[in-house]
Amino acid sequence: MSKTVLLTGAFGNIGSHVLRHLLAARHRVVCLELESDRNRRTAAGFGDRIRVVWGDLLQPEVIRDSLAGVDAVVHMAAVIPPLSELKPALATAVNVDGTAGLIRAMEASPQARRLVFASSMGVAGQEQHRRQPPLTADMPATPSDHYGATKLRCEELVRASTLEWSILRIAACPPMELGTGDPSQLAIMFEATVDGRAEFVHMDDAGLAFANAVDCDAAIGKTLFIGGGERCRTNALDFYNRLLGTMGLGPLKPEKFRPGPTYFFGDWLDTQESQALLRFQRHSLDDYFTAMRERVGFKRHLMRLVAPLANRHIERHSPYGR
Repeated sequence: MSKTVLLTGAFGNIGSHVLRHLLAARHRVVCLELESDRNRRTAAGFGDRIRVVWGDLLQPEVIRDSLAGVDAVVHMAAVIPPLSELKPALATAVNVDGTAGLIRAMEASPQARRLVFASSMGVAGQEQHRRQPPLTADMPATPSDHYGATKLRCEELVRASTLEWSILRIAACPPMELGTGDPSQLAIMFEATVDGRAEFVHMDDAGLAFANAVDCDAAIGKTLFIGGGERCRTNALDFYNRLLGTMGLGPLKPEKFRPGPTYFFGDWLDTQESQALLRFQRHSLDDYFTAMRERVGFKRHLMRLVAPLANRHIERHSPYGR
């Protein structure tokens, strides 16, 4: 059944895929996004197929305008790592206060009763040695970073609301365009043990899960993990080395990674129920790397020429193995 859906964070890594799947399902979409040159160009590409409201979650008048005529909300907008750890006050304001304001506005709305909220497997924390995989939704949430703590608080606000809600906890969902110049991005790579369990989900599969959740009454009142399944499981060292390999770079030294017991964001996930309800798992980790290799193209051969220098630059940001 066609609905009018408000999508926050509509032009982000996952949000842009949610948008395309919502349109493919013939929903009418209102996009709430921060105004920027990039976002304006993206919006222009959709023409009159979408309505765009420029602003942020901390502007009550913008939220009220966004909700006009809306039946359901897919809430993707958030401050994510590493920015959430560098600017925790900003992350709390956007992630927690912004979500609280959106919930209040929806509860006051005459028709916007359905909320699909984007959480993260990060609410489970990184101390994998304290549990056995896969993660299930009923396991205790013990976030170990500020981002995970904000998402856990948002989950509490969503569950306490009067809305028809679903909470989707997303696995690692890396974009296709990856840079190696941001020091904070580089440093965070090494905050894992080499055997840290990692589950990923292709961005298009994640987008499909959220779009399908809008019409899935059986998902109301449920907390579900959105991961790629067994075909998307690996460990931290293998993932990063495959990632660098697709870019023409060499493998990282294991001693540059965090020492100690198994440690990484989230874990392998139990997605049996989420897949049964939302039917979203279509891509493997191999598919992701194949697509990335095609996107990198001939640049991969150029990168091989500077691979030793590039690897030293990357490993210099590790606090370990010095």
